[in-house]
Amino acid sequence: MKPSWEIIGHWVLGFIWGFTICAVLIWASIQPCTASDDWTPQNTHLEWAWVALHGADWLQTHYIATHPERFSETNPILGEHPSVGTVNLFFAATTGLHYLISRKLHPEQRKWFQLVSIGVSGGAVARNYHLGVRMEF
Repeated sequence: MKPSWEIIGHWVLGFIWGFTICAVLIWASIQPCTASDDWTPQNTHLEWAWVALHGADWLQTHYIATHPERFSETNPILGEHPSVGTVNLFFAATTGLHYLISRKLHPEQRKWFQLVSIGVSGGAVARNYHLGVRMEF
């Protein structure tokens, strides 16, 4: 039996995502800690705002994963009907990566990275809410 292109596509996306996570973690661990010395209270507030929205998106995506007959995911990394394990791994990993990237960026780049992240996550949560996706575990 030949594997379908959909399965191969998900495997390739998973490989790319895994490789990217590893590359960023290695990069973050070997870089000298320069930009993070400029971390401000505003950066802390922005990071927590993003974490709150990312957490809401996590809950909604978990709900989507447990209700595949009603909803489908639009994030191409997760696929149309991700498993709960895939959802949890993705959101846990991206939470850590976001913090590491934020700590390594120059202060001005960091602020924009955090603001854009808040906008993207807030947009996803608002869209899901509008479609009737609940926040449940």
